[in-house]
Amino acid sequence: MNKIRLISLFSGYDSQALAMERLKRDFPDFDYELVAWCEIDFAREPIHGLARTLKADNHNVVLYNFRIRKLTPRECFRLMDMDDADIDKIDAYRIKTTLKDGTVKEKPIPKSQKYKLAGNSIVVSCLYHIFKGMFIDEKPKLPPKQLDLFDDLWQKN
Repeated sequence: MNKIRLISLFSGYDSQALAMERLKRDFPDFDYELVAWCEIDFAREPIHGLARTLKADNHNVVLYNFRIRKLTPRECFRLMDMDDADIDKIDAYRIKTTLKDGTVKEKPIPKSQKYKLAGNSIVVSCLYHIFKGMFIDEKPKLPPKQLDLFDDLWQKN
């Protein structure tokens, strides 16, 4: 099987690569390479010919006497079908900043950024099955058929 060339076009935690890695694990003949990536974030104003993504904004809401419990970043990642080992890697990662005096300051990824990573992702198992259907499963072989320009005119509705 030829190596699949992958271009990652998402700004969340890389669901495409995780799905491809699972395919590689389950099907030894399968292989891919990441050739490019691009972080996409559409503007709030509509761009001609492009669909906008949904954004979280301040919306008008009616408040009652209810307590709302927010999901933790770990729960959000689990909803996106990420393994706990991958979530632990995100939690362990430190952002390094070099100050003017040369010292390196490290800090964990903020919770708000973790929510963005999870929210901009695609469910890994969904991508796994889409990619499996595209690259692994055998396509049905249809017999060749001669098409005629007027075939649709005589078909009964």
